[in-house]
Amino acid sequence: SFSSPDGGRLAMGSWDGKIRLWDVAIRELISALEGHTDRVHSVSFSPDGALLASSGGWEDKAVWLWDVGTLEPIATLEGHTSAVRSVAFAPGGAILASGADDGIRLWDTGTRKPIGAFGGWGSHPVLYSHDGMMLASGSWGGVTLWDVATSKTITTLQGHARSVTQVAFSPDGRNLVSGSDDGTILLWDASEWTGSGPSALAIVGGDGQQGSPGSALAQPLVVEVRDQHGNPLPNASVVFRVTAGDGQLSGRFSVERAITDADGRAELTLTLGRQPGTSTVEATVTGLEPVIFAATAQASPDFDGDGVTDFSDFFLFAEAFGGSDPRFDLDGSGVVDFADFFLFAESFGQPARAKLVAMARELIGLPDGPQLRQNAPNPFNSQTVISWFQLEPGAAHLEVFALTGQRVAVLHQGPKRAGLHRLRWDGRDERGRFLASGVYVYRLVTSEAVQTRKLTVLR
Repeated sequence: SFSSPDGGRLAMGSWDGKIRLWDVAIRELISALEGHTDRVHSVSFSPDGALLASSGGWEDKAVWLWDVGTLEPIATLEGHTSAVRSVAFAPGGAILASGADDGIRLWDTGTRKPIGAFGGWGSHPVLYSHDGMMLASGSWGGVTLWDVATSKTITTLQGHARSVTQVAFSPDGRNLVSGSDDGTILLWDASEWTGSGPSALAIVGGDGQQGSPGSALAQPLVVEVRDQHGNPLPNASVVFRVTAGDGQLSGRFSVERAITDADGRAELTLTLGRQPGTSTVEATVTGLEPVIFAATAQASPDFDGDGVTDFSDFFLFAEAFGGSDPRFDLDGSGVVDFADFFLFAESFGQPARAKLVAMARELIGLPDGPQLRQNAPNPFNSQTVISWFQLEPGAAHLEVFALTGQRVAVLHQGPKRAGLHRLRWDGRDERGRFLASGVYVYRLVTSEAVQTRKLTVLR
């Protein structure tokens, strides 16, 4: 059996030649895929979940590719002369490896053509390393590691007394575990051959953008993966997943996978939902703490549709203030509040801003001074957003303190324009270390006031 990348489906091959797909959430059978004429030995989803590969026994000796969306076969890969015991996709999904009694074959999943063959009798099961540079295959008595680029043996790990039936890499890619018919499970230190695995994941671009509902963001969402030595890690698999809102990655899907380039960076484009609101996208690498992007589909502040944002639009806004009408909820928070007013004010223009603020004080109760808002989410584990607004431009200092009074982080120090400000924080202190679980105080200091609130970190 094998689970889809998003964990929503489970594929199981059986002795009757069928592949049964199950919906994990509702625990119901989706379909039974028929095509193999013999026992199905192995199944595997592609990294993006769009394809399913399966392998057959001595009668059909073939690898089948299935379209997960249509549940129809799209190709039969033939060339093995014996039962095909296992199949495995490379991290990027462009290459499929099949392990059989007659050796290992590599297939181009785009052209569905063979691109390589190597290995000896009984080279199965097969499994790619996390960076896709190495392939592990089971054999009689041990595990062989192969260089994918050259199809040559890197090393053979001997220790089992019989055939190896299962292999798996640890999440950080540095260890390998093998199970055998001899009843033993062995753990191997593979760091000498696998090199450095992923150690750090960070956002480097695209966070906090705003755009019109239904439009693609101007900048892609970009992350960077580094190894244990701080060097960029190429060929690492990054899964992007929409976790809130109705935005879509690459304009079509809510889950996508990207492979890091030579600079260790991977990126995808987010198309905002058609309703005003905030979409969040989680980017994950196996074994690392995820990072979260946020983007807002912002309604137009020209509420009356006359092509100009003016006082007539403000009067409409004032009538809707405190309600939940999505036409006036510019930040998509679910309520029309002061945050929406400042977004509206940014489009209003500077010349009449003083008059607008005066009218806002009278009609919607705009405070006279800056306001520090409660962070969200709170409590938080990986990231939270702290926001505040100030009526006048000037210096702002935002700091975090332990309850003992010790300052642990400086989040902002310097000038800020008048308006609403949001700052995303990952819970690290001044030295880049994650803070321990507990209650902390964050403080905003401006020329007008000093304000504090509490937040909670949960690890």
